[in-house]
Amino acid sequence: MAGELAPHGGMPFGSPGVLVTKLHPPVVRDQTVARRRLLDALQPHPAIRLTVVAAPAGYGKSTLLAMWRDHEAPRRSTGIPESASSALLAGAPLEQAVLPRLVNDLAGEAAVALILDDFHRLSNPDTREGVKWLIDHAPEGLQLVVASRTEPALSLGGRRARGELLELRAAELGFTPDEAEALLNDHLDLGLSRTDPRASHRANRRLARGPVSRRPLASRRRGT
Repeated sequence: MAGELAPHGGMPFGSPGVLVTKLHPPVVRDQTVARRRLLDALQPHPAIRLTVVAAPAGYGKSTLLAMWRDHEAPRRSTGIPESASSALLAGAPLEQAVLPRLVNDLAGEAAVALILDDFHRLSNPDTREGVKWLIDHAPEGLQLVVASRTEPALSLGGRRARGELLELRAAELGFTPDEAEALLNDHLDLGLSRTDPRASHRANRRLARGPVSRRPLASRRRGT
């Protein structure tokens, strides 16, 4: 789920507060490199109540989570149950109606992943408090994942101290040399030498700057 949840008091269906398209996951593109080490890190753990994927734009947060969702879909539910999403879109009060209904719906599920993407766009303080409420009251089978370009205001220090927090930051999201070469050679067919460590290092540094820098790099390597 991307964007901002309806604030207290709600907004009518069809208003710009909650768009139904924001409840759909992004599509994994053909040029996406499999990030097995990150998919493994995202596997659920009973002690973890919150997973934070935080880094500047271009580090592949949404792409990673879309890939993870596709990978996890055969084994467990993903997304918001219909009753809770209907209440959300109808503008029902968040903590009084939407979130309790969501928790109750998910309590009967053995394993569920709920992804809140673009969390940095959430500006309503009541909505942030609602997300904290959801973390604290989440049923055992729920894995809540928040993706953000900035530090999410979700009391991370206390959750980190209690061992309830899993974090993937820019250092983890950046491409390894093997991943950089897989994208440039296997997906973009640029023919970089795998025996030249400098080529891999330069590619990794550019790729870590985000998708905008990948297109010029590919163009220069093709001589265009």
